[in-house]
Amino acid sequence: MMLWESWMRLEFGNHALGTLVFNHWSWWPLVVVAVLVLCGLMFRNYISHNLLARPAAWLAMTAKAIGFTLIALCLLEPMQSLQWPRPQENVVGILVDASQSMNVGLKADALQSMRENVLSKDSDWQRQVAQDFDIRRYEFGWQTAAVDDFSAVDFSQRQSNIAAALNTFNDRMQQRPVSAIVVFTDGNATDQAALESMIQSDSSASPAIFPVLVRQPSPLTDLRISNVAVEVADFENAPIALDVWLAGENVRGRDILLQVMELDGSIVADQKASLPADRDEHRLQVRFNTTKTGVQRYRLQVALAGERAAIESDDSTLETTLANNRRFVIVDRGAGPYRILYVAGRPNWEFKFLRRALSMDPEMDLVGLIRIARREAKFTFRDNSVDNGNSLFSGFEDDADASGEQYDEPVFTRFGVRDAFELKGGFPETQAELFSYQMIIIDDLESDFFTSTQSQMLRRFVSQRGGSLMMLGGVESFRGRGFDNGPLSQLMPLYFDQRQTTPTKPQHFMLTREGWLQPSLRIADNETKERERLQAMPPFLSANHSSGTKPGAVVYVANESDNEKASPILATQRFGEGRSAAFLLSDFWRWAIANPAANLDGSSDRFGRRKQASADDEKTNPAFIAWRQMMRWMITDVPRRVEFIGQPASNGLQTSISNNLPSGLTKSLAVRVRDEEFQPLDNAQVQIELINPANETLPLQSKASDRSAGAFETDVYVQQDGAYLATATATTSDGNTIGNAATGFVVNAAAEEYSRLQPNVELLERLAARTGGELIAIDDLDSLASRLPFMNVEQTVRRVEPLWHQSLVLIAAFVCLLGEWTYRRWHGLP
Repeated sequence: MMLWESWMRLEFGNHALGTLVFNHWSWWPLVVVAVLVLCGLMFRNYISHNLLARPAAWLAMTAKAIGFTLIALCLLEPMQSLQWPRPQENVVGILVDASQSMNVGLKADALQSMRENVLSKDSDWQRQVAQDFDIRRYEFGWQTAAVDDFSAVDFSQRQSNIAAALNTFNDRMQQRPVSAIVVFTDGNATDQAALESMIQSDSSASPAIFPVLVRQPSPLTDLRISNVAVEVADFENAPIALDVWLAGENVRGRDILLQVMELDGSIVADQKASLPADRDEHRLQVRFNTTKTGVQRYRLQVALAGERAAIESDDSTLETTLANNRRFVIVDRGAGPYRILYVAGRPNWEFKFLRRALSMDPEMDLVGLIRIARREAKFTFRDNSVDNGNSLFSGFEDDADASGEQYDEPVFTRFGVRDAFELKGGFPETQAELFSYQMIIIDDLESDFFTSTQSQMLRRFVSQRGGSLMMLGGVESFRGRGFDNGPLSQLMPLYFDQRQTTPTKPQHFMLTREGWLQPSLRIADNETKERERLQAMPPFLSANHSSGTKPGAVVYVANESDNEKASPILATQRFGEGRSAAFLLSDFWRWAIANPAANLDGSSDRFGRRKQASADDEKTNPAFIAWRQMMRWMITDVPRRVEFIGQPASNGLQTSISNNLPSGLTKSLAVRVRDEEFQPLDNAQVQIELINPANETLPLQSKASDRSAGAFETDVYVQQDGAYLATATATTSDGNTIGNAATGFVVNAAAEEYSRLQPNVELLERLAARTGGELIAIDDLDSLASRLPFMNVEQTVRRVEPLWHQSLVLIAAFVCLLGEWTYRRWHGLP
């Protein structure tokens, strides 16, 4: 017996079904001769009866020839050679989305029918697939889990991480050949960004994915909060701004009510609006004020007019679901105390008004170190005293340890110190003492005042510690050969020369383009009022001169904003981890006393008594507001010894998009701890407490990170939607407190799950096309099961099936011969 494989390949689409072989190919000459003889006799018979002129005769002869050929081919024993899946060697994955959004648009009886007739392992299509493939079943939501059957799937999970489920399945099947993945989902992935990345990546090695569309798009009514952006300015009295994006279906032109409330239910803001009639998206901005500092938690909810009670009680409503009508947000307003060290070479008015301005901000802690006398050489003539202390301070302090001001030392007075020992010896001489402040202000002080060690400490204060340094424009500021060649000159954002300090004409405080873009330098709430405020400012008569701006520095205030050669007044630059600023005016206090509402100009009433400004007047003084805003701007992003890693920094304007928990419901918290010199501290103890939406405090155990020095990490599993507050307390090994930190995060799993209610058909089609699959309707699963063995199967066996004795071949030959015989008998032929 001889086997011969023909050139003919049977294909289905792009997949080969097999090839055609003949078991007795050596008989082909005899078969050909027999067919030709029979066809010749038939042709002669038709000619002899003059039937070739009739078209039907040719059809009859063709049918009979086909019948002869089929019978003759059966003598060659044709057989079909197939590549068939090796039984139970290839894997077909069935993944079922068990998230809550699968319930949308389906009634309970429809879900139960799908469980019994489609998802059950006893369903017809799964039994057909199981004959040749190893079926692996998984259900997924916020995590992916293997199951034996889908009869218990309840579609209650709060997330639908499709990309994570596919990656998990592929990782677990790395050592097994996977032929196809059948995914039951609506395509509304909560990890859509990861799914889009998967679609865009090279999926040539990925098995074919066949998404099953469990329901068709249908009319729905829904109103939802699609996103929330939080904007918090650092300066005082600035309202919290929430940009809320609304979306919906079949709610165009409807009236709505948006409310912002604290977790206890108290309403802090509400806003009524009408949705546009020509589109489904709408943006609202809600502003509200609060006196609270630190991390705050709020809940937003939106409702159609008249349905607020339905949202709060989850009662029936016109909407398909109410789960996406709520969102939680975190607002971080920062919390002090922010410690600022002001060092001046002589008493001046600038410190007076700066101190009064910052005293109204409870978060600001201003410490003043004012030199009231330079170094005084001791001269004794017939003096019996053996005391080396400066007589200016005799009798004022108990200096039994001889630690008071001595001759040959400058004389200082201190303001706002924490205890009698702070700044006792003048400007800090140790790095740990200097680094305890977040900002240093130097005013009217010659650069020779600092020793070389202190100058280098100031440089490290900015570059390594990340602190802020501002130099004000006093008489001695920005001058001297020591300044030009010292670290202070390197820290400043401007170049300086030795020209005169007093300008030739009055200086006008005008914002540059960058200044207009910096919220901390604006006081009014609109441009018109801000320009009026700038015009009302008095001219300044004393300022330092700069010879140029350094590369990378930004000038925010200049003498003439419209003049390209305007002399700078306020400029900043980044220097290492911190920031430095040069404020060249030395009489900024003129603005404070020029404000008529504050009564600070020393005027008297009709009885000759000097008018005193009230607390409200001083609080609204624009000069005081400007000082507070500039200090907040310079200080709020300065690192602390204890802080959460990854928390948003307040760089003038804090903007965050919801601070949502990433995919999955496990949150990683990390805290960085530094020592007094701001070096990583590994031997600390960090206690982290988590306050859940029900205000229950949960202690967490943290451990030192093996990835970053001075970092301590912990993971927390959260189970309910809401806003969470995390606080960390770091202590040394002997129990001394290093510092505290706070952060927050929100879980909006329900809102993300129902961010879209209609099936995402377009996304599923792109996913299927990218991997070589196709989108399947739920009624076409039987067809898919019959086609799977002919797909790209890795583990196959060769199977040969005979064709010559199949009933279809014999019936076809019989029909052809019977048809020709019927035609002949119809015409009375033998």
